[in-house]
Amino acid sequence: MASIAKEKINRIIGITHPGFTKKDAHTTFFEVFKNPTINGTICKENQDSIFYITLKLKNETEVTLMIVCDGHGALYGHICSQFVIKFLSDNILKKLDSSSDLNDKDYISKILESTFIESHHHLLTHLNKEIPSSKIEDGKLKDTLTNKYILGGTTASVALIINYSLFVANCGDSEILLLQPNDKPLQLTTDHDPMSLDEYRRIKK
Repeated sequence: MASIAKEKINRIIGITHPGFTKKDAHTTFFEVFKNPTINGTICKENQDSIFYITLKLKNETEVTLMIVCDGHGALYGHICSQFVIKFLSDNILKKLDSSSDLNDKDYISKILESTFIESHHHLLTHLNKEIPSSKIEDGKLKDTLTNKYILGGTTASVALIINYSLFVANCGDSEILLLQPNDKPLQLTTDHDPMSLDEYRRIKK
């Protein structure tokens, strides 16, 4: 979380796709998703979803919400990213709109955390409805014909700007970068990579 001068907000937030390196961080939030190539990098088949909105809540507080989801899995990645980005955007804004104290930073952080957890469980139910011959078993999705687990999912990275403060939340390796004038981009998120020793230990707990 960081306090940001409001007039700089639209210039300094960058959410990156794992297919791009930090040298591409100067590209805008939308350029990554409009162009099939950036700096010679060819994008893979698109399973990404993007959400961006600036609006005023019922109490006239201005909010900017940006979300990127990068789906993975050969068959169902796009379903995952599309569902999760809609679930996160709808429910984060709904919770903020019903909040009585938007100056409580801990409460806003809890809104993001709880909505991420809820999205996981709702995604599993959604996929079970969308995929024929599937069932939920031990918190995972299984193909009833082959008895194998169905692979698919999505990263999710959220940047929320409210009351001159920036909140970030993420699951996966879609990075959120703070772009600073005449300085290197500052990564605000921690990648969830099973090849990382810290992440491996967290998963094994």
